[in-house]
Amino acid sequence: MKSRELLSEKDIQRGMNLVIGDGLAAEAMITLTGGAFLVAMALLIGATNLQIGVLSALPTLTNV
Repeated sequence: MKSRELLSEKDIQRGMNLVIGDGLAAEAMITLTGGAFLVAMALLIGATNLQIGVLSALPTLTNV
């Protein structure tokens, strides 16, 4: 794949569609693996209050 100075309108539109698709997939993953879904899954498999608290705190702790 060679780089080009100018992109065609078709290339730009394809790139925009790929970026939008990537953003949608990332948002779906974040939504389904965090918050209420994560707590519900933990409760379903029998997690304790401490384990749920640790799961809830992990995203904040990893951003420090």
